[in-house]
Amino acid sequence: MEKGDRVTIRVEGMSCGGCASKVRDAILGACDCSSDIEADTDAGSVTFTCGCPSNLPDIAAAIDDAGFMVITKEA
Repeated sequence: MEKGDRVTIRVEGMSCGGCASKVRDAILGACDCSSDIEADTDAGSVTFTCGCPSNLPDIAAAIDDAGFMVITKEA
């Protein structure tokens, strides 16, 4: 994975707009260089442009810390 790649993370427990906002905030808190964050509550996933691929473990941990469970990460 390289800088600028799109990443999709499946997130369990993200069921409403408020949840999606918390997940977005968690991603930005872990890696403020991520952008174009699109949360899909129906699919239970969030897709974003990854500014720092080495931060993916931190992003997953931040989503977990926000009360959600990361299921998979896909490039």
